[in-house]
Amino acid sequence: QTVAAHALRGYKVTLLPMLLHTFCFWGIGLSGGYWLSFHAPWRAGAPSVAGFWEGCVLATLAATLLFGALLRRVAATPGLRRLRFTTSHPKDLGPDLMQCFADLDILCPHFHLPVQSGSDAVLIRMNRHYTVAEYLDKVAALRRLRPDIALATDVIVGFPGETDEDFQGTMDLLNTVRFHSSFSFRYSDRPHTRSADFTDKVDERVKQERLAAFQARQNEISLEHNQALVGCEVEILVEAVEGADAKGRTATNHIVHFPAGPQPPAPGDLVQARVLHAGMHALKGELVR
Repeated sequence: QTVAAHALRGYKVTLLPMLLHTFCFWGIGLSGGYWLSFHAPWRAGAPSVAGFWEGCVLATLAATLLFGALLRRVAATPGLRRLRFTTSHPKDLGPDLMQCFADLDILCPHFHLPVQSGSDAVLIRMNRHYTVAEYLDKVAALRRLRPDIALATDVIVGFPGETDEDFQGTMDLLNTVRFHSSFSFRYSDRPHTRSADFTDKVDERVKQERLAAFQARQNEISLEHNQALVGCEVEILVEAVEGADAKGRTATNHIVHFPAGPQPPAPGDLVQARVLHAGMHALKGELVR
């Protein structure tokens, strides 16, 4: 009911799955918890801040209700134009959830699937519960189901014990999957974690060199993905209009900047635009109608 009320008001709905399994809430056994975040443009009289954010509610799911079933129920909401969920732990990504990308037209073809490392040895030490081969199988399945899907990931370089060979595995994975984008970081200790007590730490200079190499290659791949969109017509959900300039986001999560025109669209509108220029992190285009 909450989703339907927001959808009818023209809001975008993003599902943010929190990987909480087999816990008890108010005496009821649950299989997981998920944040439903509702995004809406700032209305007249609201703060003059570019962008939009409406708020979050926590939806608790009974053990028999899988996240894929929740997606299907939300997708059936009258008036809902776009549906996006942001991430899943690879070990929890099953066939039913992946099938949603093929079955639900309004489910955006963009997915964040954090891999963390391209080395099985490092993944074991990270306690990730999947192998590189299993991760690649899921990437292949997603692309079979939704060929236009844009994939993003997280990577940590310099995890304790990571060798040059381990890091090369991460670079090989990047070149194989060709992520549209990634969030990459140098490993740093966190209190009360097992890895904080590992003695085989990687030198800070080596970590920085590995991070720079990874990010440089990711930037090249991201630019190539973006350049492939030049000349294409894309649908944009408008996020902000400031004077003569506007920006929005494609279903694949690409940011597009474009002139607002004599009759500017409003935040929350869906418009068509042609991509004219591609940068590493954003596109520029023009409205076509």
